[in-house]
Amino acid sequence: MNITHERVKEAFDYNAETGQLFWKIKPSTKIVVGSEAGSDHNMGYRKVALDGKWYLSHRIIWMWV
Repeated sequence: MNITHERVKEAFDYNAETGQLFWKIKPSTKIVVGSEAGSDHNMGYRKVALDGKWYLSHRIIWMWV
């Protein structure tokens, strides 16, 4: 993973009760701050793009926690 804990905390909020990630920043014109981050992956996982790279959401959450 080429992302730091600091960058994850800067970019996302995490709701431990629901397991959802939310955007704290606006990384592109399509993203709304406060909206749920990520999209469904073809294997049943969620994925999220940050700084031009895709990550599985559960790995971002692990780093966030």
